[in-house]
Amino acid sequence: MARSTSSEVEPTAPRIVMQYFRGDILVCEMRCAGTSLHVHISHTSRDGTGDGSDGWRIEAHGKVSDEEVVISESRTTRTAALHAVGDAWNTRGAELGLSTYDWNAVAVALRTVRAIE
Repeated sequence: MARSTSSEVEPTAPRIVMQYFRGDILVCEMRCAGTSLHVHISHTSRDGTGDGSDGWRIEAHGKVSDEEVVISESRTTRTAALHAVGDAWNTRGAELGLSTYDWNAVAVALRTVRAIE
């Protein structure tokens, strides 16, 4: 019988399958319990320059019946923006038909590639 080690990832745990830049936006494509979740991370600014002087914007992209649904939030840090996206997703997700995610586990996966602090 094989033993599980703490370094092994649970099959349902969120994992990043691809990471790339689209212009100034970092895109992390994830698989979570058999579903896709794309997380877009970018700088925000009040004047629209995107220079990061005012914080970070995170968008979570999911699909419902082949329709893309985007939930986004902006905060002063990437971690705070992700937390706000997770809260909004959990609040609005059921009415929109979105898959449920463990946003703390999503944060762990994003930290492993330094996408959030």
